[in-house]
Amino acid sequence: GPSTLRSVLTDNARQIATSVFITLTLSIVMAGLLPAFSRFWAFAIRLLIPWLSLEARLANADSLIPAIEANASLPAGGHLVHAAAALIFMLVARFSLRPPFRTLLISIGALHLLNTAISAVFPSAFPYTLTEHTHWLALFTVGLMLALPLIMLITHAIIERSLERRIFATLLICTYFILTLPVKLVAHAALILSFGQLATPTLFLLLGPAFDIFLLTALYAFVVTWRHNPAAA
Repeated sequence: GPSTLRSVLTDNARQIATSVFITLTLSIVMAGLLPAFSRFWAFAIRLLIPWLSLEARLANADSLIPAIEANASLPAGGHLVHAAAALIFMLVARFSLRPPFRTLLISIGALHLLNTAISAVFPSAFPYTLTEHTHWLALFTVGLMLALPLIMLITHAIIERSLERRIFATLLICTYFILTLPVKLVAHAALILSFGQLATPTLFLLLGPAFDIFLLTALYAFVVTWRHNPAAA
């Protein structure tokens, strides 16, 4: 009841205040370092693009949120190729996989087939450029990074009593997203330039925000094990 909750808050007031203070401090520090992160992302993207021989470039180098621009046009016969590829993908998944993976991959193929059909009938239905695609990918990742201290406060602080481990876990996960963001953007650009702009909606749904959340969950599951395995921290 309310009295029990009040008692719990009173008994843990100092720890709660310390956790909130650390969360605010980490959030402010990460927000303050965002320009430095942005310069690193721009530098890494400029290195990776020529390394992969992509006909692309960094868009708006002065922006805090990186993006990549290129001419990702649809080649002749592209709709037929993408539709055929989606159908083959669905057939292979249907006869070679077991649930739940079969249902998941068939749904992915059906989604791509639907995107292809809509784009063929309504060419302006997806006015979605590579620049917009990579910008929104980066924006979500940056937002996730800035929200990470609060996420860890709400979840990790409940089960991990060690303040040092909580701080280290937050910084570890944040560092992963900082280092991999330019790789992710360039990889998306390479795939879209290879398979055409029709791949953009499917890539966004599969390897965009949902994939970031999956990775965050996996990394969180890893740091949670430190509580049960002190030698791992």
